[in-house]
Amino acid sequence: MNSIKVKHYISYSAVYAPAVFLFAPAAGIVPGIYAKYFYIELTTIASVVLLVRLFDAVSDPLIGALSDRALLRYGTRKPWVVGGGVLMVFCAWFLFSPPDDVTVPYLLFWYVSFYLTWTIFDISHAAWGAEISADYSERAMVFSWRTFFLKISNISFYGLPFLPLFSSSTYTPETLQVAAVIGAVLMLATLAPLVLIAPSGTHRATQSTESFSAFLESVVNNKPLIMLVTAYALSGFGLGMWFALHFIFFDAYLQFGDHVALVFLSGSIAGVFSIPFWNGLIRKTSKSTAWAISTGLFAVMALAHSLFVPGTPVAIAIVVVMGVYASFTCLIIAVQSMLGDIVDYGTLKFGRARAGGYYAFNTLITKGSGGLGIALALAITGYFGFVPSADTFSAEAVFGIKLAFSIAPAILSFAAIPIILHSPITEQRQRIIQRRIAILQSREAGKSVSGYCSE
Repeated sequence: MNSIKVKHYISYSAVYAPAVFLFAPAAGIVPGIYAKYFYIELTTIASVVLLVRLFDAVSDPLIGALSDRALLRYGTRKPWVVGGGVLMVFCAWFLFSPPDDVTVPYLLFWYVSFYLTWTIFDISHAAWGAEISADYSERAMVFSWRTFFLKISNISFYGLPFLPLFSSSTYTPETLQVAAVIGAVLMLATLAPLVLIAPSGTHRATQSTESFSAFLESVVNNKPLIMLVTAYALSGFGLGMWFALHFIFFDAYLQFGDHVALVFLSGSIAGVFSIPFWNGLIRKTSKSTAWAISTGLFAVMALAHSLFVPGTPVAIAIVVVMGVYASFTCLIIAVQSMLGDIVDYGTLKFGRARAGGYYAFNTLITKGSGGLGIALALAITGYFGFVPSADTFSAEAVFGIKLAFSIAPAILSFAAIPIILHSPITEQRQRIIQRRIAILQSREAGKSVSGYCSE
């Protein structure tokens, strides 16, 4: 097992907090803000989101390949993480601070720009995390720390409206502007220890270039990878639908008003405190078992939302949302660390480490399914006549938002569970993979020395 110290975990993971502090509102709050305060129709926003995610589908593989090449050249992914983080701050300001007469092209341009910079940052940072340690449990710990800072970031953002700076504890355009400033300050503060302290990790790539067809072959013939992204696509589609409407559902439909931030804040706190539980469950069972259990938990909690009506006690909503956020915590830890194990499997089978490429492919599937989920959820809700700024809602409008926010996400999550449980890479098999990679590396090193001596 590698000798990774707490300072290494923290210096690597801390920068994820400001990144998520900016990404969370972009993914879940911005659509509702633009609809409620700038009067852009939900169906129009759905089209914008779909276009953004289609652009992601093109950019993700390219970013992954470029990140891998940078690793080969410089021996670290730090420049890509730093560059992506700084550019993300710049784009967030314009996305979070639109003019009063904001136009749809403005929203589209800055949404695309923001997601591109997030992609540069996120793919490089995630692939780097898989390279910090090859140990099954220690790799899970790396992503647990990453998830911890993600949840701390969520707590910070959802607690933002409670600051005395604001006259109301609901989310407004002013809240987003302040979030952009705070995110910029935190990003700059965490980049320094990331550069100076965080370990660069190890990589096993042996070639400087490869064809797209070779990479595609390594994806198509990697059964564990295909199973993981299939399950993740199903559950991610449902999660995308849920997150697309969670602000609109609680703020506009349930009319929680100032209590909305409290609901989300409570969920984020539950996510933080669930990390030790999920880590313990992974050690006692496996990553796939923990992921399957968390997916079932989300499905049940999602269905519970279909019973909510205006007047539902806030306390009940808080309990259900806490379950959702706890399940989401396990999904992040399990999937990201499982993907690191799959990178090792691909290294053994195809003779090349493709962490950036595989994480980019997973990100493509995640964004694609999540983006389609967001677009579909907004489109369904708009089709059935739900208008966030309205005071009352018809039976059709209520059915539409519950179908998109509750019922469909639950069905998709239940469908993912059997695939998750059949994941082939267990802790024992991962250790075997590591031993075989070490043997092959020793043989290659011996051949290189022999060849050099013969010259």
